[in-house]
Amino acid sequence: TVKSACTNAMLIALKREHRIAFLLGEVFQMKSPEAAEIMQITDVNFRKKLSRARLRMKEFMNTNCGVYNSSNTCRCKNRIHYSIQDGKLN
Repeated sequence: TVKSACTNAMLIALKREHRIAFLLGEVFQMKSPEAAEIMQITDVNFRKKLSRARLRMKEFMNTNCGVYNSSNTCRCKNRIHYSIQDGKLN
């Protein structure tokens, strides 16, 4: 639950087209031709969107995640407490 909340926050930080490219390329591990066809764009355009999505994710993690960058305050413990209260974790 905590992991999915963090992942959701990262994905929401992306523009829609970059979010789709990231999901197709990174999560579903699709090859450029197939992913480009789904997005109805060229292979080159898909690869560029995926590259930008990866960069934005890295930037997001670097400025927000205490696990990725130890100088950031980790908010995981706050999410865990909330998830326990909400009955999603025990």
